[in-house]
Amino acid sequence: MLLEPWEHAPYGWSHCLTMPQAVLGVAGHATSAVAARAVAATFVAGFRASLATVTLDTPWTPRRPPGDLEAMLRHDPEQAAASVWHADDDRLEQIRVVLATWASSRHDAHLVKYTLACLDAADRDRSHQRLFLAAGAKLLAYWVLHPDPDDALPQSTVSGLAPVDAVGAGHV
Repeated sequence: MLLEPWEHAPYGWSHCLTMPQAVLGVAGHATSAVAARAVAATFVAGFRASLATVTLDTPWTPRRPPGDLEAMLRHDPEQAAASVWHADDDRLEQIRVVLATWASSRHDAHLVKYTLACLDAADRDRSHQRLFLAAGAKLLAYWVLHPDPDDALPQSTVSGLAPVDAVGAGHV
């Protein structure tokens, strides 16, 4: 998702992570863990075949954005992801709080599910945690920029810094 344009992010790329992750989560309880892994890989292959526009042989190395994560969440999904990528190591835990807080205050359940999947994947694979957290930031920024008109919470409540400051994370 980090390399792809974000128009498929809300449902296509979010499902490309969450559906295989769900299958892998129950793989140990399936009749065949190998078959479960094959199903998970098939999900990824299907999403890549139908939505992908970028070859995956290019490493993702974004330019440093001009602002912090909160500012980038309000303005640009690509730069929100880049702000996570370039964050200091001691800020990663705060970034997790920002992602979880902001995602849980939005109206879309897919965003919450995807954010949780990114946090879980970051826990399971610490060597790639920045990638998973950056992907979470990219999708979150998409939803901040494209709010649900049926969302009962006023956007000033959910897009301000209050949720971040309330948990002591401050600016990251």
